[in-house]
Amino acid sequence: MYITVFEETIPASRNVIAGAYYTKLRPILQDHSGFISENGYTSPSDEKSHLALAKFTSQASAQSWRTHPDHLRIQHKSRHHGVLENFRLRSGPVLEPSEYYTDDDPSSALPTTSKRGRYLIVYEELLSVREQPGLRSHIETALLVAASGVFDEAFDITPYANDQTVVWLISFATKKAAVKCRASQAYANVQKGDEDMTHLVRVERDYGRFDRKEAPGDADVLQRVNFESPSPR
Repeated sequence: MYITVFEETIPASRNVIAGAYYTKLRPILQDHSGFISENGYTSPSDEKSHLALAKFTSQASAQSWRTHPDHLRIQHKSRHHGVLENFRLRSGPVLEPSEYYTDDDPSSALPTTSKRGRYLIVYEELLSVREQPGLRSHIETALLVAASGVFDEAFDITPYANDQTVVWLISFATKKAAVKCRASQAYANVQKGDEDMTHLVRVERDYGRFDRKEAPGDADVLQRVNFESPSPR
């Protein structure tokens, strides 16, 4: 499986426009070959910060979606209307358990856009699984546990949520540190959902609106062909 983590900052004055573009784009994405799922979330502490978490069967499927004509067209319109104040995109394959204890990949030695880690734990949890359901309970519990021990090696721990699910993004510099956290009792204390709700992603691209170092090599070509700035997805 291949995961795309798209964090975006949308000004409050552009929420309606952003929602309209999302409504147009979603059915096209759902019909895309290799598409598994895509869900949207908002930061509990900043209503301008949003997350789109997309899953594909392969890197090829994710790449073909990034260059899909309808996708590019709607991106162009959204930029024209100033929908995105900023964004960060991370993407990469989900590691299988058999890969957890092999050596770090050579790419992990490369610097990332924000120096926040080449490995990312993506944990999804239904709000209903806690004894005291509700977003506040989830965040307070997880942050309390995360303040101890094995999470010290994490660059950041970022929560997002919608009406049904909380998503945690936990980034690490190395696979060893990420796997250590994933296998720890501290993480087990946080994890209340099923095992398949946790994914360890090897981040192969990490770029943003203003830092294009790891943006796809064809981004400039797409810019010229479509008369637009480099594609954020």
